[in-house]
Formats: sequence, structure tokens, C-alpha cells
Amino acid sequence: MIDAHLHVSPNFPLQALINYLDEEKIDACWLLSWEESPSVDWHYIPLTAERIYEAWQQYPERIIPMYAPDPLLPDCLEKFRRYHQLGFLGCAELKTAIDWDEPALIPLLNYLNDHRLPLTFHMEEGREDYRFKGSSNLERYLGKLLRTPRFGGMPGNVIKSLAKGLPWLKKQEMNLRYDFPGYMMDMAGLESAVQRFPGIKFIGHGPYFWKCIADPPGNAPYPTGPVEQPGVIWRLLETYENLYADISGQSGYQALSRDPKTAADFLDRFSNKLLYGTDNYFAGLKPLLESLRLNAATYRRIYEENARSLLETVLPASTDS
Repeated sequence: MIDAHLHVSPNFPLQALINYLDEEKIDACWLLSWEESPSVDWHYIPLTAERIYEAWQQYPERIIPMYAPDPLLPDCLEKFRRYHQLGFLGCAELKTAIDWDEPALIPLLNYLNDHRLPLTFHMEEGREDYRFKGSSNLERYLGKLLRTPRFGGMPGNVIKSLAKGLPWLKKQEMNLRYDFPGYMMDMAGLESAVQRFPGIKFIGHGPYFWKCIADPPGNAPYPTGPVEQPGVIWRLLETYENLYADISGQSGYQALSRDPKTAADFLDRFSNKLLYGTDNYFAGLKPLLESLRLNAATYRRIYEENARSLLETVLPASTDS
């Protein structure tokens, strides 16, 4: 098995990752970065290429290194080229607040296209949100309550309701509020990029991508309920040979668990396009997949073969005689 979407972070150090691979009998993982330069303090945790390189050096048989630089940084292409030459095998995870037609992104896409590299990208809708940093413990606690999706978002709704009558609380809420612009959430832009760069193996991921398993996608961050009408990603996966998807994260799990019958159809139909991954969200994706009783070939493709085949053209040539 290959987990095609994992991160090492302060909350999930390298040894925890290796323990997870051992416990789940996963042979290797794609280890992904997260690099962006947010304009406000939204929930961004730098996951650097340097950390991935160190992890890869310690466990070269278990870790497949990936790196996605922030296209808005002036040394973006230079940094990616350097790590690619060191042996990194793809660009992942591209997760930054730009659109697909951002001019600064084009040099990176040209390089990936020329070298026929995979690109895992994150799509997420813009929204009003609340900072996770604050100048006091009270601000940080309020920000956490305002952001939490637990209990149907009730803690945040209670605070906003109370703030209408409490000026000091309203001021705290307003200080914490910001507009999150979203990540690459334009499906028409994605389709244009997939057409323009046929050498790139695009791998879709993230809440907005997986909301589009249904039409209409719905307004909730993670929609529930049956998929009445297939969404745009069915057409895109069917149409474009160089578009794939990883089923990781809460978004992938929610998209499949909301309608098991549709999930089984989707997984069988696109079994040569889907990659198993968790994105450090260990909430039962594998048991869900096993409960769908798919055919053995589908499981082989999703669990390993697709992730491996995407790298066959970019792996270094063997030195065996």
C-alpha cells in the first residue's frame, strides 16, 4: 500500500508517521509540503521542503518526497528545481490563495509539464473566518470557539449572538474576523490548465474539489446526503487522461461516506484515476472502502498501482548492470 498524501508537522512528527505506516501495513507514503505567504493569520502551518528532505534521508525506502513552492515567492521555480534535482518526485501540495490563471504560477507549470511531473493541488472555497492567533489567551480561545465545526458550529453562533448585545465581545469578534479568499477554487480554470499542460499529472484534492462530486455542490463545507446528480469532477476525470484525484482528508472521506452506493460506482468507474491517502485524517477511510466490497482490481489500483504508476516516468534510471 501507498498513502499518497501525508505530512510531517509539529503535531505529527516523523516517528509518529513511521509508526502509522507500520501499524497500517503501508509500505511507503508521499510526503507533502505546505508553503504559502498568507496575507492574514489564517490557519497555516509551514511544512517545509527541508523537513521533508531530512525525513526522506532517514527513511528513503518509506518516504517519497514532494514539494510545492508558493508561486508568489520570487525564488519559487529556483527552489523547486533545486529539490527536483535532489530527487524529489513531484509538486505537492500546491495550497495557496491564487487562481489558476495567476501569471506567477505559469513558470512552475511549464517546468512540471516539461518534466511530466505529478501535481497535487488543494481546492477550497473562500469564506468569512476567524484568526487562530490572538494578542491574549481570551482572543485565542474565542477564535477557537468561533472556528470549530463541532456541535454544528453552535459555539460560534452563540458567541456571535451574544456579541450583538455586548459591545466588548463584538469588538473581540470583529478583531478576529477576516475574509479567507480560498484556494484555487475555479473549476473552469482547472479544466483550462489540464488542457494547456498535458504533461502534468494533475491530482485533485480538498473540500471544494470533493464537494463537486455532486451537482449542485451545496453550501456546507462538507455536504451530507445522497448524490442526486453527478458533479463536474465526474466529467473532468472521464474527459482528461492527465487528471487524477486523491481521496484523502475529511473532504475525501465525506464525499464517499455521504452516499455509499454512489461512492462504489465512482470508485469502480475511476479506479485507474484515484489514489488512496489520508492527509493525516485517520477517521476510517480504509474501513469505509472495505465496506463497499469493491472488486480486487479496484482496490489494487487505488491502494498502490495508481500512485506507483504516476511516478514511473519520473523515477531515476536504474544503475543495475
